[in-house]
Amino acid sequence: MDDSISRQAAIDAVSAGCQEWRGIFGRCEANLLSLPSAEPTLYGYKIEHLAYIARVMEKEGVTADYAVRTFDDMSRALRMIIEEAQERVMETLNERYDLQTGGNR
Repeated sequence: MDDSISRQAAIDAVSAGCQEWRGIFGRCEANLLSLPSAEPTLYGYKIEHLAYIARVMEKEGVTADYAVRTFDDMSRALRMIIEEAQERVMETLNERYDLQTGGNR
């Protein structure tokens, strides 16, 4: 059920009902204008953009399951690269520290 309304329609409705209370209407109008858009989003992405991406993927034969597996694989690969880089940094720092202090491993 979509219960989103037009911001302007809400302002008009409040305006019509509150003509005699100008101060209250002014505050109501300011509050209504500060409300976020009622545009449907999912995790901050516009639904129309997500639908476009889905259509392109479908056209290219990419199923949702395949996309999820691909993103999981990319995430796993990036994690492995980051872990390897962190290990090398630690090794380099340990080697330099040992050389500077004359310590033994």
